[in-house]
Amino acid sequence: MEENKNIREHWNLRVNGRLKDFDFIYYSVLYANTFDIFGYVKQIEEETIVIEAEGAKYNLEKFIDLFRDGTLSSFTNYVKVEMGLLGEFNKFVVLKHRYKEINFLSFPVFSKFSLSFRNFLH
Repeated sequence: MEENKNIREHWNLRVNGRLKDFDFIYYSVLYANTFDIFGYVKQIEEETIVIEAEGAKYNLEKFIDLFRDGTLSSFTNYVKVEMGLLGEFNKFVVLKHRYKEINFLSFPVFSKFSLSFRNFLH
């Protein structure tokens, strides 16, 4: 029996490695917008970032694979994935301490770069 990859799931990610804060957060938001993923990203330690992500299973798998490889100026030691309960996320945001949303960080979903990036991935 074939598994349905369009089922909506919630995954909790813990990413550890040499992460450049802004670089990794920027790519988290870019990838989330590219793959229609909702949730948040938050740095909890110098080398640890947590992500709660909801979306289609297929999109979540592609999202996580990108972080296993690292970004342009960062690399990851490990990505720990746990299943979670579906929440009520309607966008992907960057959080700072105590779950406050960072407002200065907003990336257009349909920027010239994200559209070319989306075409590259598909």
